[in-house]
Amino acid sequence: MPTHLSFTQYLLGHATSKRPPFYWAYTTLWSHWIVAGALTTLSIERDILSVLSSLALASLSLGLVVYGLVARQFMLVINAFCYASILWYLTQQSPAALGLFIFSAITGLTSCHALISREYAQYKREVGVHHAGSKALWTTGITSTAIVLLFALAMGVLY
Repeated sequence: MPTHLSFTQYLLGHATSKRPPFYWAYTTLWSHWIVAGALTTLSIERDILSVLSSLALASLSLGLVVYGLVARQFMLVINAFCYASILWYLTQQSPAALGLFIFSAITGLTSCHALISREYAQYKREVGVHHAGSKALWTTGITSTAIVLLFALAMGVLY
């Protein structure tokens, strides 16, 4: 075991038989995005970049639902509605579906931010990290930019 446990090791588990809830959410996110992305690009005749970025938001929502169930934080189960509405937007582009898609994307990204913030605060308490430094600010900036770009791609703003 390393002398200093990184935040990633804390979230995903480290040399233990019992995996933390975030591991299952992370696994669900990537498994769903890879499988659904392959199936959707073959069946939906829309721009692939828009479909894959929308599916990334849907996979995030599904991962949050799994985290909520495993960690018994049932407030996160609201993301099941977000997941369903994003899939509805992928199958039917109507004004109502677009409105729910925007609401679902904002709800999912806010839930994700709240979850990561809560996990990081718990990590700092358990591991004893007392300094944040500029590295955390830099990481937050890059992550926020990536989220905005993902949302813009899903909405078709960038092309």
